[in-house]
Amino acid sequence: MNIKLFILYFLALSSTNLAIGQQVTSSSISVSPVPNEAAYLDVNSSLFFVGEYLYYKIYVKNTATNQLTSLSKIGYVELIQEDGKTVFKQQLVLENGISQGDFFIPTDVVSGNYKIVGYTQNMLVKSDENFFQQDIGIINPYRGDQTAISELKTEDSDTLTIKNISEETSKDYDFTIHLDKNKYSNRSAVNLSLSTESKNIKNGTYSLSVRKKNEIDVPQLKTSLNYRIKQNNPNVKEGTTRSILPELRGKLISGKIVSTNPNQSVKGKKVTLSIPGDDYVFKVSDVAENGNFYFNIDKPHSQNKALFQVIGDTEDNFNIQLDSLPSINKASLKFNKFTITPQMQKMIEERSIHNQIENAYYHVKPDTIKTKPLEKAYYGKTFTTYVLDEYTRFPTMKETMIEIVENAWLQTNSDGRSKFVVREPEGYGRTNNPLLLLVDGVFLQSHDLLANFKAAKVESISVLRDRYYLGSQTFQGVMIVQTKDNDFNKYLDEDFILQTQLLPDQPVKSYFSQEYNAFNESKTTHIPDYRRQLLWQPHIKMEEGEMGIKFFTSDISGNFEVRLEGFMVDGSPVSFVKTFTVE
Repeated sequence: MNIKLFILYFLALSSTNLAIGQQVTSSSISVSPVPNEAAYLDVNSSLFFVGEYLYYKIYVKNTATNQLTSLSKIGYVELIQEDGKTVFKQQLVLENGISQGDFFIPTDVVSGNYKIVGYTQNMLVKSDENFFQQDIGIINPYRGDQTAISELKTEDSDTLTIKNISEETSKDYDFTIHLDKNKYSNRSAVNLSLSTESKNIKNGTYSLSVRKKNEIDVPQLKTSLNYRIKQNNPNVKEGTTRSILPELRGKLISGKIVSTNPNQSVKGKKVTLSIPGDDYVFKVSDVAENGNFYFNIDKPHSQNKALFQVIGDTEDNFNIQLDSLPSINKASLKFNKFTITPQMQKMIEERSIHNQIENAYYHVKPDTIKTKPLEKAYYGKTFTTYVLDEYTRFPTMKETMIEIVENAWLQTNSDGRSKFVVREPEGYGRTNNPLLLLVDGVFLQSHDLLANFKAAKVESISVLRDRYYLGSQTFQGVMIVQTKDNDFNKYLDEDFILQTQLLPDQPVKSYFSQEYNAFNESKTTHIPDYRRQLLWQPHIKMEEGEMGIKFFTSDISGNFEVRLEGFMVDGSPVSFVKTFTVE
């Protein structure tokens, strides 16, 4: 079944009496036409101290094809501690089944055993136990209570018995990782080369981590080789589904409106979603007979504040209730028992000091966020725009509309309320359809707020006289107002507007890579360098069949590990480990 049929199926499902986004009992099952997915997280380590970064890349595969998915557009990653509390939950935009993220572990995170999990909503359609999980140990040496990871040992046992990182690597593949040396000095260049003749490998996608090996045994890292789809999908019966919509076109938001007035019906009502900002989002959703509605956000946005309104309701006649995100079954998690011993004290103290020094110099070693061009809202029509600083300024909005803006005005209704009006094109009659008035991207129904706003704070006013159709809603003209500070939404405190924070999309970053050479030697000699993570590149591609990567060692000596993880174009796993020494 192709993607168009998947979407049509779920559009049909959304018009039923199912509460979108809510869980139902296991007895309420139906056949799902969407193939299942399985997630794999490549994490840079399984042991962290507070003050360090956890880096990861998520791979989501279509289990029907065994290749990276083109279905789900949104992925989720959570870090969960033993008591079930979520330390962080991140939302990622998937491009062809992959994305990346990171998390700086703050000092309020306690020592303990954790799980990092990854999934899509399509995975949770089948089961709330359908997710990837990886054991993580965290040490917070700045808190006195270490009972969560301090267990008494027998006299004959001073070391841990937990398995260390897997040394399993891919075999029988035409692929080579080569280092120019086996031993390096501090602050010296390492030349790494990747090469292959296989088209299958060339067109794959991989992540590369270079990090100091842990001095102690730690929870085992799952690789793309020892990861299996069945690890994601332990108790799922084929063909069953929960009433959760997979996010096939973007981020889904669902909810319900409930009338607070017995004389008001939800029939025929429409709900609007506004996400303010330069790249604002504005959408309209029809409300089903039971009050349900949903939105699909299919474009990036820079802000995470969302405002919901019922069109035509400025008297708070309806309560707007949003559905919570589907959740995994945390009760099914079985946590690893990572522990520390007194013999580790020196290592813990040294690593903690190094982290403090590194964080003190973070301003000279920052990561860079890869920004995308903002997508301005586009209506396919020609607006007339008035940049007010190009005209004589007037103190009030009413005077501004009279003296500057053509074919639009501000009037006072019989109830004393203000109303902005746009003149319809010649030959069109007046309608009762509302004006689409957007201020900094927010739909404004109570026009008094803008009427009483200081005109000096307004940057521009754009007017469209044509009728504008958005879904089943018709607007009589459009007026877009942009303020100078782009903060009009902070004045919106009406009871009929529901305001909430959305889970933000994780930004794509280029991670810091230290360089030492004759040109910057004088600038870097005095700066300590205690990096354990020498390199993290979450997006490795080898279209040419070979790739050279150069990075530098730090002031830390010991054994380091190069780890390459990922999947070929046909979905086959690739996992390689190579070690070197810094003396």
